[in-house]
Amino acid sequence: GGAVNVRGARSDATDKYIDGEKVIGTANVPQSSVEQVSVITGGLPAQYGDATGGIISITTRGPQSEFFGGVELITSEVLDKYGYNFLGFSIGGPIIMKKDTVTGMPRPILGYIISGEAITEKDDDPSAVGTWKVNDDTLAWLEKNPLRPSDLGTGTVKNSELIRTDDLEHIKYKQNVRSNSVRLNGKIDFKPTSNINFALGGSIDYNNRHAFIHEYSLFNPVNMPQTISNTWRVYGKVTQKFGNDEAKQDDKTSSLITNAYYTLQVGYQNSDDKTQDDSHKDNLFNYGYVGKFQTYKAPVFQFSPTGLMGAAYYLAGFQDTLVTYDAGDSELGGSGEFVNPNPLGANYTQQYYDLIPGNPSTLSTVQQGGGLLNGDRPSHVYSLWYNTGRQYGGYSYSNASQFRVSTNFSADIKKKHAVQAGFEFEQRTEREYFVAPIGLWTLMRQLTNFHISQLDVNNPIYYQGGTYNTYIYNRLVDASSQFQFDKSLREKIGA
Repeated sequence: GGAVNVRGARSDATDKYIDGEKVIGTANVPQSSVEQVSVITGGLPAQYGDATGGIISITTRGPQSEFFGGVELITSEVLDKYGYNFLGFSIGGPIIMKKDTVTGMPRPILGYIISGEAITEKDDDPSAVGTWKVNDDTLAWLEKNPLRPSDLGTGTVKNSELIRTDDLEHIKYKQNVRSNSVRLNGKIDFKPTSNINFALGGSIDYNNRHAFIHEYSLFNPVNMPQTISNTWRVYGKVTQKFGNDEAKQDDKTSSLITNAYYTLQVGYQNSDDKTQDDSHKDNLFNYGYVGKFQTYKAPVFQFSPTGLMGAAYYLAGFQDTLVTYDAGDSELGGSGEFVNPNPLGANYTQQYYDLIPGNPSTLSTVQQGGGLLNGDRPSHVYSLWYNTGRQYGGYSYSNASQFRVSTNFSADIKKKHAVQAGFEFEQRTEREYFVAPIGLWTLMRQLTNFHISQLDVNNPIYYQGGTYNTYIYNRLVDASSQFQFDKSLREKIGA
């Protein structure tokens, strides 16, 4: 999986650095930009602080004294089924040159380097034995016709549980798990003298992929969840050396302190991650929606010889008598009133209405017959596979940012001793939330109209007629028990 574990520690105990910047998020940089990778597995130097595992430090290439550039292309499209494609490039060189007063040779005063790569893979972790899929024609038919009438005379059964071996196809790659990555790294160096250097750099690492979930793979690969991550960082760094080069000094003129220098670095990083259904994204109310239901109710009366108003018929409540359904349109430009964001899920309910004679009287009747309500998902195929139309049921987002200032001073004393001192300030902010939006529909049904679920029995309305009188009641409005969701919903629809 790419994780690094050092000395038995967990992977998050290994700190990574890129050009001196402590990494949050991902640590991927273009291959052509890497100059050096150092791995420390024990005896960590003090400047690395509180790492409990190991240290991986990546140093990227700096500008060169001559212009250079290169492009690399790799593809496996003609050799295998896994669709690996790679494009990498690197370009750099001097912008301003100046003649060195010591060597007499020109040296770069201002230079740059830019590296990047783009990778796309159809399946970046293929199975050695391949996998199975429902062939395209059968799957399209199942998506459109998920149900059939039950042989028992009531309800429906799932067509997906009746496929045969010749409806399946063996393939070498997993479906709908393509990953796309883009990485960029750049650096500008300004060196006005041989002893001082200013550097400004940054990098971007973007990845967009569909995660593999085995249960989705046979009947419902289209709903593999999408994961998008994006990490970017920028930094500025100044390095200054003191004194002349030690190589140009003889023993008599050698200073007490040699090889002295300091660095000051300021950096900022930001990392975003989200996991979602790629068709709904953060439109949370699209998750689990299958259509419009209209429930019709009729009053229910009970005769009581000892009621508050004497022997009479009293309103006891209401019962559902009819539930109608409108799936809307599956495509723009259709004849319905609205576009259904989940046409494959809506097919279950629509086919239930088409197959079962007479309209259902309650919402539970729809569920028992194989149809879906808003917030329902199709039942599993033999408790092994997620059925057609089953959406991914979560949306998550996380963000982390880091501002960091570090400084370091180092020097040799009489060539026999070394002293090093430094300071580091780091401020990090981390945010994260997760929503299971499909389950919100059940909560919404529970919260809506909760404050008017009782009858106002203290204020009967009298109707005379027949042998016994009849008393009805308005609904009792209990404002104290009204949920905020109900208030917001009524405000939204103008009710």
